[in-house]
Amino acid sequence: MRSARNLSRASEDILVSVFGAVLDTGSFAARLAAGLGSGAVLWIAFWAVGGRIFDRWLSCLPARGRQVFGAAAGFALIGTCAGLLGLVHLLSFVSLMLLVAAALAFAIPSAGSWPASLRGMADGFRAASVLDKTAWLVAAAAWITGAIAAALPAVDWDPLAYHLPIAAAALAHGAFVFDPDLAQSAFPLLSEAAALPAFAFAGSAGAAFAVLGAGIALSLAAAALAERIRTGSGPLTCALVASSSLWLWIAPAFYVDVPFALFALAALGLALTLEDLDVRSAALIGLFAGAAAAMKYPGLEIVAIAVVVVAWRAARAARWRAIAAYMGTTVAVAGGWYVRSFAVSGDPVYPFATGVFGKSADAQAFAARYVSMTSDWCGGHATIADFALLPWRLLTEPQLYCGDQGYALRLAAVLFAAAFFVPRARVFASLTLVLVTVWFWTSRQWRFLTTALATYAIAAAAGLDALAERHRPLIVAALLVLAAASVALNWLPQPGRDAS
Repeated sequence: MRSARNLSRASEDILVSVFGAVLDTGSFAARLAAGLGSGAVLWIAFWAVGGRIFDRWLSCLPARGRQVFGAAAGFALIGTCAGLLGLVHLLSFVSLMLLVAAALAFAIPSAGSWPASLRGMADGFRAASVLDKTAWLVAAAAWITGAIAAALPAVDWDPLAYHLPIAAAALAHGAFVFDPDLAQSAFPLLSEAAALPAFAFAGSAGAAFAVLGAGIALSLAAAALAERIRTGSGPLTCALVASSSLWLWIAPAFYVDVPFALFALAALGLALTLEDLDVRSAALIGLFAGAAAAMKYPGLEIVAIAVVVVAWRAARAARWRAIAAYMGTTVAVAGGWYVRSFAVSGDPVYPFATGVFGKSADAQAFAARYVSMTSDWCGGHATIADFALLPWRLLTEPQLYCGDQGYALRLAAVLFAAAFFVPRARVFASLTLVLVTVWFWTSRQWRFLTTALATYAIAAAAGLDALAERHRPLIVAALLVLAAASVALNWLPQPGRDAS
């Protein structure tokens, strides 16, 4: 990979010049139409590629669950292909459009069944209970709210400072270049790679809608996993995730935390819930874990947790083959990004191991400042006393950690506690505690807790089984009222909002 030191334009200049040609100075209507169109086509392409794999390899999953997880798998596969195009300096609008067109070709054989699928979804909605219908409507309102936000100009720091310039530089130079003045350009970049086709067509709106698609898939994946824990809990789980203040903030923006959470949840959730964890299913779990690691360094933690679960749940006769299949696909998806990081910076997890790999004193000083900044930016320092107070602070002062889960998920803390008394929900409640503990001791920002937010919602929805049946409808109704209010608040002026 080439270094950005030799480029004629800095990433800040690329941001302006490339964006000016791709709708970033256009009207809201133009951004909405182009962003929604490019994002929808891209996610159909993801589903076309990944859905075929899941239909063949995981037929044990219900059809809708296969579609959601299949689309996520397609995200990883198309992102990997875009990364390979960058490796040979062939990234361009034309090559990306050809990549999407080739993926869409996989959808042609099943196109005739789409009307029947849509009728089935409509029939399922009509047959649902009033509370379930309400939950789906709250989730849909959150998705629509996200679409409006995604069509607005980008205002959040990370997309403007890192992710959008990295995508723009990749298109401008045909490869994922490394800019020593932009540390994130050496990070694993699978999320940016997968969103590039939409970005190439519709600029920042396309990138935002690509990530919004991941946010919608995250809420649907949480619903699918919740159904495997407690039948009937999927709609409530979907509404809790999509209506959370955190989701409504970062899902419509070009943050990589939402796609990361989708893949982390898919890897851990399938590893914990698949009844027959064989070699094929282990390979798909490895694909998801590898995709998480190919987006953010915390994905390495997901890889470690998931391999333990695979080793625990795989049949004894096939355990080592399942582990080998899991590690094989993990390395295939994520390995190249870490090799790239080492090639361009001399550190496979730049800048976090700069001292280990013998870099200069200046580089080591920069790495120390960066690590300190990312770990202490929100929530203050990590001490035993702070950790003991964490549950109380997350409920009463969530903004301390630069974000907010919303009132519905705060009330759901009662159900989350009850989940420990429901055997099938206990594993997701325990997983949430593990994820929160790792998060607290590494980087205390709410957006890094999106995976745990989803597992928390799954456990809370299943926790209803610990309560008397006559109380359940009232509690669900109260949660949905708070969830709807959380969505509605996003339509009110917020002059004091501080984007971060």
